[in-house]
This record gives sequence, C-alpha cells and structure tokens, in this order.
Amino acid sequence: MIRVLGGGGEVGRMAIFVKDANSDRGFLFDYGVNFDENDRPVMPGHVRPRDIAAVFLSHAHLDHCGALPSLYVSSPPPVYATPLTLELADIMFKDAIKLSGYYLPYEDEEIKAVLEHAIPVTYGEDVDVTRDVRASIINAGHVPGSMLTLLEINGARVLFTGDFNLAPSNLLRGADINNVPRDVDVVIMEAHT
Repeated sequence: MIRVLGGGGEVGRMAIFVKDANSDRGFLFDYGVNFDENDRPVMPGHVRPRDIAAVFLSHAHLDHCGALPSLYVSSPPPVYATPLTLELADIMFKDAIKLSGYYLPYEDEEIKAVLEHAIPVTYGEDVDVTRDVRASIINAGHVPGSMLTLLEINGARVLFTGDFNLAPSNLLRGADINNVPRDVDVVIMEAHT
C-alpha cells in the first residue's frame, strides 16, 4: 500500500507512506511542509508515529523535512539520513521555528528527539531496517547529503527518489543511477508539471 500524504499534484510537502499488507507498521519517505499565501505552514497528511517502522529523509529542504519533528512527540521512529542531511536538517528545523514557530506543531524538544533517533547512513550502504526489510542508500546528486532510497520489502523493491539531479556540478557529481537496479517494482519520483 502506498499513501501520498503530501507532494501529490503539488510542489512541496513531500510525504509518502509505504506499508506491506502483512505488516502492522510502514515506512515514511520524507515529511515536508509547504507554505500558504500568508507564509503559514501547510503540513502533510497525518500518520501515527507508532505506525512508522522507520523514516527515510532524502534531503534537508523544508519541503521534504519541515514537518518531521511533529512526529517525535510520542513513539519516535528511527530516521535514516546521511550525516550531512541530519546536520542541515537541524539548522532548517531551528530556522523554521524562528520564522513560523507560532504555527508549527513542534518545538526544540521535538527537534532534539529527531536527532536522538537518527541513524546516519552513507552512499553505497545497505541497511537491515527490520527482519524483512532492507534499504540501499544511493547518492541523489541534488544537494550535499541528498539520497535515493531503494527499499526491499518481502521481495518487492520500492525506489524513492525525492529530488535528484543527473548532471554533475562544481559542487556535486550527478546521481549514481548506475547503482540503481533496473528491476524495481515501484518508482516514487518527485516531478514538477
């Protein structure tokens, strides 16, 4: 089952929940925020933290990470991200509080909880997330620290891209698409129309 909690038919607010029918808990890809015409945050659809086995954070732009601390009030799930993404997300969360704190459903304690439950990953790493689920981390080439996640759930392969860039730049090489298997079952890709 795939639930689009945000980012479907819009730019920003990316949040995708993937759950195997045989499991009680699922996996969340990003949990971003958008802003309305008055610069108030617009949060993604709700998912109960206790229903999340793990979060995969593609990168540290607010439209992909800005709502994440709101999940860390109770039953905090582990969050997988590169060390640089975690460092930059901390800065982004704190900046969001300075700009929109009154409207955000989190404060400094929730930001601290996100980082306490973070599991740093590196490009090329394969991680056993649960007994039946494995994640492969791939360079997305979008911003420093950005990643693609290939999730293998009971034999099915789901690729989540977030934002990615194929062209090398002075700062980054392009996404490592040669490390993405060609036999994935589902590709969840951010696209702008």
